[in-house]
Amino acid sequence: MVDTGNPNPLTPPGGAALEASLEAIARAVAGWRESEVVAAKARGVIIGYHARWARSGWKAVLVRPVFHLPIVNPPTGYRSKTFTQAGRCDGVVVRDRREWLLESKTVGEEIDRRDAPFWRRLAVDTQTDTYAQARLQQGRPVAGILYDVLRRPQVKPRVVPKGNPKRTDPENVGTRLELQRRKTYFGWPVDPREREGVFQGDGRETPALYSARIAADTIRRPGWYFQRRAVQRSEEQLARHRRDLWQTAVEIRLARRAGRHYANSDACMAYGRPCPYLAICSGRDTPDSDRWEPAESLHPELADELGDADPQSVLTHTRMQCFKLCRRRHYYRYDLGIVPVEHPLGETLRFARVIRQALAAWWRNLEPTG
Repeated sequence: MVDTGNPNPLTPPGGAALEASLEAIARAVAGWRESEVVAAKARGVIIGYHARWARSGWKAVLVRPVFHLPIVNPPTGYRSKTFTQAGRCDGVVVRDRREWLLESKTVGEEIDRRDAPFWRRLAVDTQTDTYAQARLQQGRPVAGILYDVLRRPQVKPRVVPKGNPKRTDPENVGTRLELQRRKTYFGWPVDPREREGVFQGDGRETPALYSARIAADTIRRPGWYFQRRAVQRSEEQLARHRRDLWQTAVEIRLARRAGRHYANSDACMAYGRPCPYLAICSGRDTPDSDRWEPAESLHPELADELGDADPQSVLTHTRMQCFKLCRRRHYYRYDLGIVPVEHPLGETLRFARVIRQALAAWWRNLEPTG
């Protein structure tokens, strides 16, 4: 159990950061259909995150800053006349007077073992190389990257178990007997209406009870859910990134000029789901059908912070990764600029987006410690 210094060991230290992040979750899901489960899961996770890191000693200098810079040929210093680079990192944080780039990640895999595959992949993480190089280009180099990793809970709302009257109160945690006897659920005080929702309904957890179960588990097993690691980037790594950035810009320009937008069939089911443009590539649809519409923004991650720049002349990490994954997908998404008329987000992606907004609010409102 985490020692939070509070009478109830399940209650994390309060403060503006936790309040702001919970408010951000409510705003993020406003207007979403079937948002209760995503919001409840996010609330439980953020409570555990706050208990884990509120007194870690890190403080945000910048939260979600945008950069927009030239792309430079390393050997010659020549600036590209075709493309610029832009992006938005999660933040810049400081501890012991040293600034680090903040990279928040939400994952579904093992992170509590130091040699887990996830951590080994970070050695070739080009996204953080992009942001670190941008800070260097701005004359504000960072000491390295603080990877702030959060593991998604895998549990779903469940029917609350009855419990066993012959067992002790600790053995009946998370049951109807706990709700009846102690008016709590996993140690959290429960509003009477929430208890009634269980006993008078179908017996399933309400969103508030689901949040309480997740919060209790994240506080009980903080290392399973939350890990941070500070990693330095060498000049050799950043130099290699500068060369790769220039070469990628050249290849996108040449592909556009020659009309060489060939497909990569291995990318049709990348990330465990069909490519949104698979119907076009397979001949079952055409780009000019009524199932496609112009994208509201080529770079939604940048919002409206590119000023008068032509968005088609801007390369982001997301765009470059799309080009490397499949040139035809890049052509439809960024050259034609079309997206499916109906493109609902899966629960995993919705959860990640909600958590990203909650973490941004948390860092903005984190109070200094020590």
